Amino acid sequence: MMSQDEIKRRILAMQSELQARGVSHIALFGSRARGDARPDSDVDLMIDVDDPRFSIIDLVGVEQDLSEHIGLPVQITLRRSLSERLARATRDERIELF
Repeated sequence: MMSQDEIKRRILAMQSELQARGVSHIALFGSRARGDARPDSDVDLMIDVDDPRFSIIDLVGVEQDLSEHIGLPVQITLRRSLSERLARATRDERIELF
């Protein structure tokens, strides 16, 4: 199973590309951040974007590119779309990457 450090390394290797596409912040959360992932667990990422024109098409493209680069399924959540309850629930487990 891929380690958390390897996942972080692969995401950080894409930092310049992700920032060029409008991603200003990315954090790992969920089972991969907590350390209780199974081999078939996806990678949950929370992102912030600066560009108000960032669309669902952009989001899907970033998600697909990250999934291909990491080699695991990726699920991206926009921080601004989180409910207050979910934002609180993930606060302690989040690992800020950039």
